[in-house]
Amino acid sequence: MSEQDHNIVKRFKRAKRLQLTAIAGVCVAIGVILGMLTSFFPGMDKSDGEKSEPAQVSTEPSSTPLIPKEIKPDNKNKTKAKTDIVHVMVDDEQYFIQTTEDDKPVKTKATLKEILETVKNATGNKEGVRIQIKILKSARLLTENALKDALSEAEIPSAAIAIVEE
Repeated sequence: MSEQDHNIVKRFKRAKRLQLTAIAGVCVAIGVILGMLTSFFPGMDKSDGEKSEPAQVSTEPSSTPLIPKEIKPDNKNKTKAKTDIVHVMVDDEQYFIQTTEDDKPVKTKATLKEILETVKNATGNKEGVRIQIKILKSARLLTENALKDALSEAEIPSAAIAIVEE
């Protein structure tokens, strides 16, 4: 093999190495971009093979009415006990009412109708706040807005609503 052929082979090997390095760099960049996109759009990282359904918010009551432990009707006394503030959590596409049982927080899944009924029965604190909404990072905007719209339609004044974002 001549010196010129040897140099051509070296250049070819160097070009091939550079090409493989560039391809690897592009693959890493695509991986980083996809990783960032999944953090901006929760729910995209579901890799269990199931198709994700579009967000649907139900305003229909569940088969069993939700009454948090604190305000359950007493069997002896048929009047409803009232709470000061209803603590609601918005997580992904779901709503939860948070109560305490034996000094431990308890999350109970709830529908919009159940939340509205509970808020209407709440007495509110001294500032007049009747519902505290805790919006988790995973909460969907559609779900959050559906709750705010339902409270507005139920004529719950904005001064009676406290919103906390996590």
